[in-house]
Amino acid sequence: MAAANWALRMPPRADLCLSTDPRQAGIDFTLLQGVDAVVSMAGGLGAGWVAQHLGFASYFLIAVVLAVLAAR
Repeated sequence: MAAANWALRMPPRADLCLSTDPRQAGIDFTLLQGVDAVVSMAGGLGAGWVAQHLGFASYFLIAVVLAVLAAR
């Protein structure tokens, strides 16, 4: 749960880009893309684990609940 709390405290991507140093924009972009890739892989692995252990019906139910909560 600590990782989820950390992710919620992260600034949106636009705010993160505004806080970068123009002299090292390439490094900042590379770090941003690297973190984005790691988070995407972790999300994919987590989704696969949930689908395997709880079944696809439960997986889609969780996805619907999260989508409704995100739309609020």
